Formats: sequence, C-alpha cells, structure tokens
Amino acid sequence: MKEWQEMWAEQARQQSFFGLEPDKMTGLEKVDTASRLALGLYEESAELIRASARYKAHVLRSEEIDKSNVISEVADVLKYTIALAQLHGVEPGEVYDAFCHKTRVVEDRANGERLEMHRDTKVILVDLDGCLADLSVLDDALEGLPTAKQEETKKMFRRSGGYINLPLIDGAKEGMAHLRTLGFKLVIITARPRRRHKRIHSDTLTWLKRNEIAYDLMLFKRDKGEAICEYVHPATPFCFIEDRLKHALEIVSTGAPVLLLNQDNLLGDHRLITRVGGWDEIINHITTKLKNEEKHDG
Repeated sequence: MKEWQEMWAEQARQQSFFGLEPDKMTGLEKVDTASRLALGLYEESAELIRASARYKAHVLRSEEIDKSNVISEVADVLKYTIALAQLHGVEPGEVYDAFCHKTRVVEDRANGERLEMHRDTKVILVDLDGCLADLSVLDDALEGLPTAKQEETKKMFRRSGGYINLPLIDGAKEGMAHLRTLGFKLVIITARPRRRHKRIHSDTLTWLKRNEIAYDLMLFKRDKGEAICEYVHPATPFCFIEDRLKHALEIVSTGAPVLLLNQDNLLGDHRLITRVGGWDEIINHITTKLKNEEKHDG
C-alpha cells in the first residue's frame, strides 16, 4: 500500500506541475481533460498490448518479449488511470477496496460458470430480497414519497452500500444450510440492478459472506423465468422460493413450482404455487415432498 500511496501522490504532483489540478478546473475543463486522458489511456493500452503480445500471425512465430518494455507501458497505463481517478476525486484506498471487491466478483462468476446442470441435478432457486435479506428498511423509507423522490432514495441506497447492512430473514441462514445437506444445488436469483450500479454485485457477495448464506450460484436477472431457461435447464427446478406474486407467475410459466413467502393476496389457487409463512414451513414442505418422491421412486 505504501508504494500505491506514493504513486498516487507523485501523479498528483505531476498534474499540478502541468496546471491540471481538479480543484481549480471548471466543469467544462474537467470534461475536456477527461476526454484527453481517456484518449491517452486508450493509446497506452494499445502500446501495452503490442509490448506484451508480439505474436505475428503472418510469420507464425512469437517474438521475444522485452520485460522492460512491458514495465514501461504498464507504468504509462497506470499514470493515465490514476490521473482520471484523481480528476473525479477518487482516493487510493477507494480504488484498493474496489479492486478487492472486483476480485471477489470475478471469482464468484468463475465458480458459477463451473457449476454444471444435468437433468438429474437437484436444484432449488431462491429470491434474495424478501426471502433471504429483509428489505423492509428501504420499503419503510420509500413509504409516502412521490415517485421522483422514491427513485432518488433508491439510487442513494444502492450507491451508498445499503445492501451490505440489511437484516437477515428469520431462519434463512439455517434453512439454506439444511437444503444443502439434502443434496440440493442452491441458486440465488435477484432482480437487483447490477448493471446500473456496479457495486451491487460485490455488496451482495459481502452480505452473503457476512451472513454465512450457503449457495452455489447467484444470478442477477429481472426476468426470473428467463433465468431458469438460460442457466438452470436441463435441470428441473425442485421449487423456487419467492415473495412476489408478479415474479411467481413468471416462474410458474416455465413449469417450476413456487413457494410464495408471506403473501396472502393470491387470487384463487394455482396448482404450482404454494403459500408459506416462513422458513420453517419452507423446509417442512420441501422435506415432505422429497420423501414422497423418494418413496414413489422406490
């Protein structure tokens, strides 16, 4: 970290030498400077590629890589990157934290890609908010606000890491751990807007780790029925644990049964939707169904 801090300070000194101190720039000057820095970063990234991967297809041979050239180009890329970060008031510690978070995200995606689904794979799908994480703190904050204010409140909640400190739904940790002992692969599917707010993925991983939630794959997908078709098939879901009727109806259209948590507003009965009041009922329903299927198969 010492070297990282020193690089940050050295780049700030150089920017000051060239009269490019962010605090002294107007908004338009910052936009212009960012454009020029981004172009420089693009050019230096291309130089780094040429220096570190000098393969020439037309002669079918690889040239020897000069390590000193690679080091020089890496330094150039870092200088432009740090200058861009400083332009927007980013501190080195913030970049370090984001780097660590991004590492966890990459590893989580890799683990998910290694998960193989077969026709006989036993899979249970679980919604996140309302089934594992208690989102009532945000719901309470939104109550009574006009639509525009609600959107701003949700945006600030997501940008400030609000997902990290959400309470755990009673019985969720123990329930997920028990389902894994029964031999199920556990897939969490959430509609959280990861693409609009990059930190949501790492914040969600932090929450899952902090609360020791057992799972095998996490998907960010607004259309949960589509997620089943894309990532779960050819396995047939044993059930989907969900707390919203809208998503439950999307899910049952794929043929997957739903355990609808804490919802009493279902109009009429649906053969694929079973209402449950909590994790004790969820576990009881799943174990009973599992025993009946094993008895039938036997």
